[in-house]
Amino acid sequence: MTVAQRHDMSGGAQVLCIGDLHSGRRPTRIDGDMLAGSALTAADLTPTAAWLQLVDVAIERDVDAVVLLGDVVDARNDLFESAGPIERGVRALAARGIPVYAIVGNHDVRTLPRIADGIEGFELIGRQGVWEDRLIGRPGRAQVRLLGWSFPNEQVRSSPLVSMPPELRAGAWSNPASVATLGLLHADLDVLESRHAPVRRAELEAVPVDAWLLGHIHVPHAMDELGGTRPIGYLGSVVPLDPKESGWRGAWIAHCLPGQVRLERVAVSRHRYETVELDIGSLAGPEQLSAGLLAATRARHAAIASELTNENLVIARLRLTGAHLEHAAVLAELSEGGGIGDARLPIDGVMWAFEPRVHDASRPALDVAALAARGDLASPIAQQLSDSALIDPARLEALRAHLRATVLARPSFRDLDDNESALDDTSLEQLLRDGATRALHVVEAHRRRVDGVTS
Repeated sequence: MTVAQRHDMSGGAQVLCIGDLHSGRRPTRIDGDMLAGSALTAADLTPTAAWLQLVDVAIERDVDAVVLLGDVVDARNDLFESAGPIERGVRALAARGIPVYAIVGNHDVRTLPRIADGIEGFELIGRQGVWEDRLIGRPGRAQVRLLGWSFPNEQVRSSPLVSMPPELRAGAWSNPASVATLGLLHADLDVLESRHAPVRRAELEAVPVDAWLLGHIHVPHAMDELGGTRPIGYLGSVVPLDPKESGWRGAWIAHCLPGQVRLERVAVSRHRYETVELDIGSLAGPEQLSAGLLAATRARHAAIASELTNENLVIARLRLTGAHLEHAAVLAELSEGGGIGDARLPIDGVMWAFEPRVHDASRPALDVAALAARGDLASPIAQQLSDSALIDPARLEALRAHLRATVLARPSFRDLDDNESALDDTSLEQLLRDGATRALHVVEAHRRRVDGVTS
């Protein structure tokens, strides 16, 4: 298994931290044809398979503890499907002296306590919404304090930090300078109104811990937020569960020294969801669609290649953008032979398999000069686009005054330092042209529908 971003923290403790596992769920939009020709099975792509891989990682890396950040189990009806693999993993870890701790999320309020109570070596922190801390560590390594809170009910509408005892909020545990402290929380970060434990970043920053590791949101925070010496952010889901969860997914190892925590990514997911964008305006003709798709897919692969350390399968959705004079012919070319759903492209040992569904944000290209001369409803708009003199200084100044009085006067914009940069002549002219182009497309699309024009 390839692990990225190691840090030199010799003598420090290591804690394997696992975000939203959702054991019991299966990734969507993956059919048998996508797996054909590979050694993968549908079971290899599940959270349960990832959990068992992470058990091997923990043993291989000889970590001091494994921590799960809530939503370990997807729902209460996944008790029986999840309990067996979780118990098998915990027992394997316990045999190597590696304890497992977890907090409860909103999805597993009913299920996770029942599973944990039946497994020796699996301990919940913060039961029933009562903050607790645990001191862990081995001889010869730095100690780590875990500070955590668990969901007492499926809905919690106030900040969990309100109920944190003052002594914990102040960091008044014994010898705080001799340990690294990890705050563990399953919550909605910076969401004012939420049923899932809303908490503000400023609240977290005020508590003297060395890292806040969060569960609940499946998109992990970027490394520039988690990669510092005091990380605060979401670790994300362990495996992607649907196409909305594009990008890297995995677990993390926290390298801990007193007053310092460094996070390291651990890739375990065997698949990934991605979007491949193809600007049809770049195609010389419809017959170039396959070559364009191949080039766009290779470009997307190159962009994410450094993150593809464990994945053997990328489930891709094609998104068409841009405009083409032979727009209808391009779409027809795409649908020939059963459509994009049959496309399979191996690149550097990774199979790119396309979903049948295509996101079409493309449109017919417009001959602006011809529309300007046609003498119908579209003509005045087309004339504005074709005659730069129509965008005169008076029109730009009127738009500038309007934006200052409306959009930029809103509280969300008022304090931005670069407000005026959006009001220079070049930006405003582009804004007018973009608006006119969108209007022209709307008018022309309506005419095509009325007249039955297909290309």
